[in-house]
This record gives sequence, structure tokens and C-alpha cells, in this order.
Amino acid sequence: MQIQEITKPVARNITQELQPFAKWLASDGAKPFKQIADRLQNALADMGLDVNVGYLKSNHVDSGDMNMNAYYDPEADEQEDDAPFGIDLVFSEKDKNVDFSDEGIKTIITRIDDVLQHEIIHQHQHQSRDFLDGPRGYVNNKGQEIEYMSRPDEIEAYAKNIADELTRASGSKQGAINMLKNATNTAKLKQLGNLVSPNLFAYFVLFGFDTTHPVIKRLLKKAVQYLEL
Repeated sequence: MQIQEITKPVARNITQELQPFAKWLASDGAKPFKQIADRLQNALADMGLDVNVGYLKSNHVDSGDMNMNAYYDPEADEQEDDAPFGIDLVFSEKDKNVDFSDEGIKTIITRIDDVLQHEIIHQHQHQSRDFLDGPRGYVNNKGQEIEYMSRPDEIEAYAKNIADELTRASGSKQGAINMLKNATNTAKLKQLGNLVSPNLFAYFVLFGFDTTHPVIKRLLKKAVQYLEL
């Protein structure tokens, strides 16, 4: 198996580097959304990551909870006129500030790590081909979402996320590889009421739990390659 078949991830522990931010989140008192966004942007800047962090409010987020969206902007990266990455923190319309539990903070830090790993892989993909767009999806006749998720760039970036999710769930890379040997059951597996790999489950749902589908086969192969790095 050739390692150059995949885009190498960043060789750093983003979760560990974000611990000062995590400690600040855990300090006393509920915090305004803008303060959380500004503090995260500054924390990432201190780590050498240029990320625009903003916040949104949504009626699809439960009170006291937070979701996030992330993106990579290849044009900004190429022109060097703005941050190449962005994260939008999404809070409940019902809240004006939020006070997270310890478990909630741990989940937030892990999620930030995952989305940044995902977008940094997209950055490396674009930089390696002089910022040209990547190929379209392998499936072009089943709707926009399936086309998007079947793009080689997305398969590769989500495979890294899946490898990380399963490593956390099993406690080791070898354990994650073993879990992928029965990927159908693993996609449905939960720990403490939560899916061990939301990204694997999403792919399996989208492609009908068909392990013979070319997209699923590519996804699992890439995930194993990341685990074997």
C-alpha cells in the first residue's frame, strides 16, 4: 500500500494545543457567543492557524448546546488576502450566552480538532494541484448531496475523520482497523448513546449500507490507509 495515495494529515495534536481554550471555557460563568468566538480565533492564531471564527444563532440547536460549521477557502489561500479557514459556531436562538459541562467542552474540542483536520486536508489537496478544483464525484445522477460526498477530495477528508473517530472509540489504531473489518455494524455502533463514528454512519446511510458500493469501498480503504500511517 502506497502512503502517497493519500494526503498526509497535520503532524500535530490540535486537541492538546487547545487545552488552554478548554480551561477558559470551563472557568466560572456563562459566556457570550462573541466572546467564545473571539477567544477561539485568538487561541488558533496563537497555534499558528489563521481561522476566521464567527457565530450564528439557529432554532435547530437545543438550548445550552452548540454546533459548528467549517470551511476552507482556496481563493483566499492562494491570494493570501484573508484567512484560508473559517469556523462558524452555531448556538440556540433561545440563548444569549452558554455555560458548557466538562463533557460538553471535551466534545467541542474534539469537534474543532476534527473539522480543522478535515479542512487542512482540503488545503493540502488544493495546494498540491496549484489551487485547481478537484474532480467531481463518482456518482453524478443521484442528486447534489451524493455527488458531493462521492468526490475524491471529500472521501479522503472524511476518511481521516472516520479513522480518528474510531481510534478514539477503540483506544488504538489497530482497534480502529479491527472495527472497520465489520464496517456495517461499526457504522451503527454507539457508546454512551452516541454513534462512535457519525461520519461513517452518514456515508452508510447515504449509500444504502452497501459495502460493495465503489464510494464506500474507497472510503474504507482510505480510512485504513490513514490508520496505517
